Amino acid sequence: TNAYLLESSWAWTEGNTAFLRAEKVDKNELFDEASPLVNNNFNVKKLSLGMVHDFPSERNYTLGLGAVGSIYDFSSSLDNYYDSDPKSLMVFLRLKI
Repeated sequence: TNAYLLESSWAWTEGNTAFLRAEKVDKNELFDEASPLVNNNFNVKKLSLGMVHDFPSERNYTLGLGAVGSIYDFSSSLDNYYDSDPKSLMVFLRLKI
């Protein structure tokens, strides 16, 4: 299978970082053995945009709070299983040591 990844980040002020990630992957493990689509290859594309804020700290670690949103694109043959216009949002806490 093939996979491509482009990732970048930009720290525009101290403690604030924006990031972008674009992926294109051939997936063949989307279905279990009972499915007629098991082991078929599907091209899945994902575009993610997020940011993280690191809180100032005098300690040997930094705590950050962030969020990332993603949109996906794939073959219409997967619409019945994964929706026709999927999106995701994740909020996270990061500890840098």
